[in-house]
Amino acid sequence: MAGNHLNARCPICMGNGHVLRKFTERRGEVLKLLLCEKCASEFLFPLPSSAWLAEEYAHYFSKRQANDRHPKRAYFAHLLLELNIGFSDKKVVDVGAAEGDLIYAIKKKWPTADAYAIERVPESVYYFSKLPCTYYNDDIVEWLGKKIDLEFDCIFMLDLLEHLSDPSKVVKGLIQKHLTPSGWIIGTFPTVSSISRKVLAQFWPQYKVEHLLYPSERGIRHIEKESGLNRLRLVPLKKRLPLSYLLQVGGSTGPPVTKKICYAMNNIIPQAFGRVHLSIMSGEYLWIAQKK
Repeated sequence: MAGNHLNARCPICMGNGHVLRKFTERRGEVLKLLLCEKCASEFLFPLPSSAWLAEEYAHYFSKRQANDRHPKRAYFAHLLLELNIGFSDKKVVDVGAAEGDLIYAIKKKWPTADAYAIERVPESVYYFSKLPCTYYNDDIVEWLGKKIDLEFDCIFMLDLLEHLSDPSKVVKGLIQKHLTPSGWIIGTFPTVSSISRKVLAQFWPQYKVEHLLYPSERGIRHIEKESGLNRLRLVPLKKRLPLSYLLQVGGSTGPPVTKKICYAMNNIIPQAFGRVHLSIMSGEYLWIAQKK
């Protein structure tokens, strides 16, 4: 199968893609994993159907809860400290804001920050009803199509790019319409350029149906050029999270073998061990860029 062409174009740079392997299948739908010959990003082809994605996103955040109800708040607090960027009196937006843990961390550290959040998963309504921010329960593509007159000093895109069918268009739209001059974008995403991807191959935990693509460094360079961005940082991301959370996520999403191992481990480890925080390199990059 490797090397077979399907007339598929890379969603990042529109380069030709060739088949690496069968990715997975469900009720007659077969997804393949393709490699872009131009930017070396990987992507799924064809895209999963709306029904399939709806199943993957159903109760999405509930699947990731463990002993700690908000396991990512401490992680985001540490990330904000590492960024060394002040957000007092700044207007910021978290695109793909999940349960709102980043917004919580921002408002706790900078109460005067003007915070906004965009998240399409309906489950997020519950979480944002408790947070001091302006919230849009919306798909980012649909949100960009609306006449919303807002400019932000910083746009966060954490764990977002991999969920987009046209990342270049979304990033370009956000930068051109909604980022102030010299404003920042801060993103994280799983990358095929990572060591863990190269070591684990098809058992890489980031391989999930809802992850439509896996950008490479060249792919990010293409997005920067298209969107008018100057790169400030592109470095491996280290996450510090509770063991029970990592196993809960691994046991509910990702490759079948990884899911089985994580599910079994999560059922046998003592609860006290589950609360232990681990620092991991999960094959993601931290990306910081500034509008030209």
